[in-house]
Amino acid sequence: MKYMFISQTLSRGGAERVISVLSTALVELGHEVIVAKYFSTNGEYPIGEKVIILNLSGGDIQTYKKIGKLKTIKALRRAIKNYMPSCIIPFTYPVAQLTEIASAGLHIPVFQSIRINPSLGPAQQWKRWLRDRLVYKSKCTFVQNKQQAEYFKDSYQDKIHVLSNPVSDALFSIDPKPLTTEFVISALGRLTEQKNYRLLIDAFTEAFANEQSVKLQIYGDGEKKNELQSLIDQKRMQSQIVLMGRTDDVMSVYKNTDIYVLSSDWEGMPNTLIEAMAAHVLSISTDCPTGPAELIQNEENGYLVPMRDKEALKSKLLQVYSLSYEERLAISKKARETVKLKCSSHNIANEMNKICETIIKEQSSNEQN
Repeated sequence: MKYMFISQTLSRGGAERVISVLSTALVELGHEVIVAKYFSTNGEYPIGEKVIILNLSGGDIQTYKKIGKLKTIKALRRAIKNYMPSCIIPFTYPVAQLTEIASAGLHIPVFQSIRINPSLGPAQQWKRWLRDRLVYKSKCTFVQNKQQAEYFKDSYQDKIHVLSNPVSDALFSIDPKPLTTEFVISALGRLTEQKNYRLLIDAFTEAFANEQSVKLQIYGDGEKKNELQSLIDQKRMQSQIVLMGRTDDVMSVYKNTDIYVLSSDWEGMPNTLIEAMAAHVLSISTDCPTGPAELIQNEENGYLVPMRDKEALKSKLLQVYSLSYEERLAISKKARETVKLKCSSHNIANEMNKICETIIKEQSSNEQN
């Protein structure tokens, strides 16, 4: 099989991280993979050496802005004609729109990929309507969990395929953080309204203001940075709560974390939660749509708390903090086993390949008949 993934960049978010892990796994399994990106950025996710990477603009975001969408579409169409992939998989709705135009008349199947709760994104209703039209036109759409699949019409469910986000196999090799005098709670993700870090900061402060050995480290950048720093300053928690900035070394973060917390109001399928569970880190998550409830069996391999419920999160933080080291390890071990079965990169790559091969063969057979 020859796959072509299309994305604006290879950095920034969860969709780009999935492309890096999935494309690497596919080439390791013997398939060809082309990744077409609009432009280059700093801090791009690592990707397998055998993956062919195309920069459609030939430069950075400023170059892309200069050439515009029309030239980008032409560049993508040339790339599709040159490589003639077995299928094309665009990531995110704006990319899917551009891909639909660029691939018109080339008779190469375009499989859609939903990377966010489809009822919430895109934000504008008319854009969601157009996104849905692309989904219903496609022979295949990949969603990240059952909740996302249920959004689409029953008559199209046979074309909707649930495929969890893959996780880098390197995370399964991480040893749990040893017991030390400093207890570290971590969170990773862009500093946006969606992640609701205010909830986490409020709950942490009420739970641990008198426990100087307990630290909260929040990794990421975003528009809420100044607001969150002001909140930390107002609470006089600078010695315990630190905004760490964006990191490209998530391995080191998980190695030095006792508890991982996801405080989001919504998700697509939270990569950081999958990664923390793979890295043998005990995790607490809000029971937000969509994703966490399909990863965490509450009280067994992690903990779920109601969305936007400060008291519930505070109580759970204190409960988990009071567990013995051995009790925390037992729960995080079950978490690792869960995501190893559900989200290992080679398992996901093999599952996706089977789906794509079957659909392409059926389509070819129908065209011949």
